[in-house]
Amino acid sequence: MTETIQVYVGTDVSQLGAAEVLKQTILETSLDKNVNVHFMDKLSIPQPKDVRQSQRTGFSFARWAIPELARYRGRAIYLDADMMVFKDIRGLWETPMQGATVAFVDGTDTSFCSDKAKGNKNETSVMLIDCEKAKWSLVGLVEGLDGKYTYKEMMSDLCFLDEKDLSRAVPRIWNAMDFWNEDVHLLHFTNVPTQPWVSVDNPYGHVWVGTLKRLIEQSKIEAAYIHEQIVKGYFRPSLRFELQGEINLGKNPVYTEKLRAVDKQAGFVAHKDLMVFSQKRDRAIRLYELMQAYQGDKKEFIRHAANYALVEAKHMAKKILKKS
Repeated sequence: MTETIQVYVGTDVSQLGAAEVLKQTILETSLDKNVNVHFMDKLSIPQPKDVRQSQRTGFSFARWAIPELARYRGRAIYLDADMMVFKDIRGLWETPMQGATVAFVDGTDTSFCSDKAKGNKNETSVMLIDCEKAKWSLVGLVEGLDGKYTYKEMMSDLCFLDEKDLSRAVPRIWNAMDFWNEDVHLLHFTNVPTQPWVSVDNPYGHVWVGTLKRLIEQSKIEAAYIHEQIVKGYFRPSLRFELQGEINLGKNPVYTEKLRAVDKQAGFVAHKDLMVFSQKRDRAIRLYELMQAYQGDKKEFIRHAANYALVEAKHMAKKILKKS
């Protein structure tokens, strides 16, 4: 019997619908069906005291909990929720790691990427991890954000690992960013505002919507679940029209505008939870910097206080204008 493939998906409650589509595409393309897909939406994720180094999303740090979740045994795959798979995931699972602890796509390779896609030097949105070789803990890594290194140094530079621990052997076709053709194994919707479950303007939205429609017809995803995601504000209301009839291929501007009007009339706000999360984080950072300045240079404190007051005034004005 072949080894069971362990896939961990970084997500929060607002991304569970997209994660479910990803999961089903993994399962249906797996030839031996020996795959476990784990959603990491209920993890208790620690945060640094320095809020400037905190998570950019509700699950940014979750990927580093995988070795512990796997009890430091075997391999594991990490994927972001905003993806879909077209080929057997075992192809990714069996990528030679060349003795490294972590393997991923070479971020400098821009093939199978849109011109607007923005990747990182070490593209950790798709990772193969040798959990037995991993020496870190999530708590330990987060503690390091309070003075030892920055968010970027941890998340992008992987400063807690030596170069010998890193492999860039994963083919780019396993992390195609906002690009799709018949050769792509994994499509990653990195442009957050145009992800197809929240926008009608994604050039490959029809691929995702068409897949979702087929999964519903095959009873792999319940239509009631999609309705629930729409009601909660995680999926756009116009998705109902595409699932019940014509899929938007982006070639009919009249139909596209009709779908856009449905979302506007419903008052749909794409990724509202993420917007609120980001706003709270920004406020926390301003307040943190204000308190830091208060304990040091008083002129710096006055500058921060003035900036803080100005930003808060603008925020309040926007809220008042929306209500009027």
